[in-house]
Amino acid sequence: PTGMATLSPTKSPISCGADKKLKIDVLTDEYPDETSYVIRDMCDNGEEIYTKDGFDQQSFSYSNTYCVPDSKYEFEIIDGANDGLCCGYGSGSYTVYMDDQIIKMGGEFGGSEKTSFGSSSCTEAPSLSPSRSPTIAPSTTPTAVPTGSPSTSPSSSPTSSPSAIPTASPTS
Repeated sequence: PTGMATLSPTKSPISCGADKKLKIDVLTDEYPDETSYVIRDMCDNGEEIYTKDGFDQQSFSYSNTYCVPDSKYEFEIIDGANDGLCCGYGSGSYTVYMDDQIIKMGGEFGGSEKTSFGSSSCTEAPSLSPSRSPTIAPSTTPTAVPTGSPSTSPSSSPTSSPSAIPTASPTS
């Protein structure tokens, strides 16, 4: 029938192995083409790792699942008309899940809304292989003889032999 949305068959659950399962659900409002989102890895200088736009069906539920490594993330949902997903032009909303736990739900915002989640700090994963061997042992040959005095100002030449008579105490 014309005008009815066709729904895809239900997909089997996504398994991400050792990675985290990040799921984004978006229910569009009456102007779906104004909606987009960005997911950034904050441990990689805010690098955009996923973007989604091209929402084209009004009041339609979209769901995307991503497998991501353990890291600190930022989700930003954007509305091009600066009126959010709810409630002036429909009852749109969004939900962010990490490993099936709700991180953020919303719909009433202006131009965009950001949410940070994931690891509390950015640490490098331990390497799978050991580091290089230690450096070689110190050399056994001595270094070259030092050069002359570094001073460039002249000094008085020392006497050729010590005096036999002690000098008087220095005067001021």
